[in-house]
Amino acid sequence: MRSTAPGAPGFVVPGGAGAFTRTERAARAGWSTTSSDVMDNAFAPGRVWHRRRTPRSHRFSYRLYYSLFDVAGIEDLCRQSRWWSLERPNLVSFRRRDYFGDPAVALDTAIRDRVEASVGVRPQGRVMLLTHLRQWGTCFNPVSFYFCLDDDNELSFIVADIHNTPWNQRHAYVLDCRDQAGPEYRFAFAKEFHVSPFLPMGLDYDWRFRLAEDSIDVHMLVMEGRSESFAAGMRLGLRPLNRAAMRQMPFSYPLLTARVVVAIYWQALRLWLKRIPFFTHPDKKTSNA
Repeated sequence: MRSTAPGAPGFVVPGGAGAFTRTERAARAGWSTTSSDVMDNAFAPGRVWHRRRTPRSHRFSYRLYYSLFDVAGIEDLCRQSRWWSLERPNLVSFRRRDYFGDPAVALDTAIRDRVEASVGVRPQGRVMLLTHLRQWGTCFNPVSFYFCLDDDNELSFIVADIHNTPWNQRHAYVLDCRDQAGPEYRFAFAKEFHVSPFLPMGLDYDWRFRLAEDSIDVHMLVMEGRSESFAAGMRLGLRPLNRAAMRQMPFSYPLLTARVVVAIYWQALRLWLKRIPFFTHPDKKTSNA
């Protein structure tokens, strides 16, 4: 089931509220108030993978890590390590301009505004961000996930902030979790944003999340009708983001975000050499019309 909120083009909002009671959701959800450790700041090492079956097979996976943290608490988090900084250079740093929305607006406020514009409901709890931080002066996130909690610390919305390259454009999908009990969530919606020149528009997404206390699994299918065109995902473990982990991150995974960008273009070259069809950015088509 999916619906698009009126007056908010570009936002796909699967589902609605009220299918499960608060008690049922708390009992079944992986992220709920049943554990004080749920949705704490976390170091999230794991793998990301891509798979393409047509018109020719192509697949890869990379080892990497993400950080999961409360957006409102990033200043306090950065104070915990000499290698981390807020809005200034360091081995690991948080720069507001690297993330969603107007840099002059607090990030958690920008996310709440986006959800409210899409569905008419403003998240009241914490906003947890799963992302790559700026490392050794570089930052690029193909996707960042914002997990919006309610007052009872239960998951209400996921905002998927997609960032393409080389066009440097962003698009945010707002995913409504309120009618799903968890720990597994599933969303089907139309593709609205050009990400890869090797995939056309006019496709559909089937995204699945499994959010456990010690792991995050994301499985994203790109569908053409009933056929899979492309699949991608990530499997991450969740470990406490303590001072030891904060010291480890810039040295165990050096230049991570720079390597992400290099990997994107390396895999694009491999697809081009395999003669995978190339699709022009729709904005370029419009400007040339």
